[in-house]
Amino acid sequence: MSDLNRGFAAASRAVRQSAAALLVALATLWPAVSPAADGDAVVAVNWKSLERSDGFTQVWSTTTFPATITLGHGLYPHRSQRLHYAIDCERRTFGVTQWLLTDEAGGAGQVVWSGRSHASAFSTPWPGSAEEAIVSQACARARGADLALRID
Repeated sequence: MSDLNRGFAAASRAVRQSAAALLVALATLWPAVSPAADGDAVVAVNWKSLERSDGFTQVWSTTTFPATITLGHGLYPHRSQRLHYAIDCERRTFGVTQWLLTDEAGGAGQVVWSGRSHASAFSTPWPGSAEEAIVSQACARARGADLALRID
């Protein structure tokens, strides 16, 4: 790969990462209308749910899709999903510990499927994904809260 191509690739990655971080940051100001970096879905992070527990930073998010989608072979038709993330800020990884799929936008309507994982598998978020931005912002906010506790 030429130096020019490497430069373009690096610039492209930086733009995607900055865009994802900006979108989650916007969720701070307008949590119900933050477009996700992952397409036409809208991701809203409930920053009021942010807490530190069991050594992890935890937060809820709601993703609303532009149309009803399904999992796998037409299973669980849903319009939105609410996910509870457990985040390991040291390793920059996350796991989903609870989820609810609902048939209306914004997490409203009937619950189509819900579940809980007591031994969540942790993953590294994909570069430029909404999860990468959520992990980054949640860890930054948790560090800020820890600093504020030490100062008070």
